[in-house]
Amino acid sequence: MDEEWRKKNYETESAQMKFNANNNEIKNRKKAKEDCKELFELSKTLKADVETLKKEAVEILKNRDAKLNLIGNVLGPAVPIFKDEE
Repeated sequence: MDEEWRKKNYETESAQMKFNANNNEIKNRKKAKEDCKELFELSKTLKADVETLKKEAVEILKNRDAKLNLIGNVLGPAVPIFKDEE
């Protein structure tokens, strides 16, 4: 489950990098007064992809944490166990 979250998190970060690179390209083209309508469309698509991936990553993280919370503390053999404890 943790591996799944790591992969989804990596995909999210990669999509965010593509989105940022696209926005930088838009900025550069605007400075050069070039047309960048297709980049605006791509930017909208990338933004939607990033949001979707973030939501999926959060869901996987919640599921992972819920399962981890079911595991109690594991005590080592050197820890004394008292008679009045369960």
